[in-house]
Amino acid sequence: MRRLMLLVTLCASSLAGCGVAPSAPEPVVRTVEIRVPIPVPCIDAVPARPAVNTLAEILALGNAAAAMALMEQHNLLLGYAGEMDGAVAGCR
Repeated sequence: MRRLMLLVTLCASSLAGCGVAPSAPEPVVRTVEIRVPIPVPCIDAVPARPAVNTLAEILALGNAAAAMALMEQHNLLLGYAGEMDGAVAGCR
């Protein structure tokens, strides 16, 4: 009888040991700083595009007037290109 009790106790204790799961390690909490580039506009304001004559308006003018109008438009667009170059230069 004593052997039976010993055998039952041994089996019960070995089964009880299988029922307990090993404890998981505690998670480690740490703070990590991650730098992510955020796109921002590099131009405050886009320069206003100058109004130019249409082809029909230029063809309606005489030769001398059409040449003067084209030269005037050319100068306006050169000034506009200079303003845009200055604005875009801040983006580089």
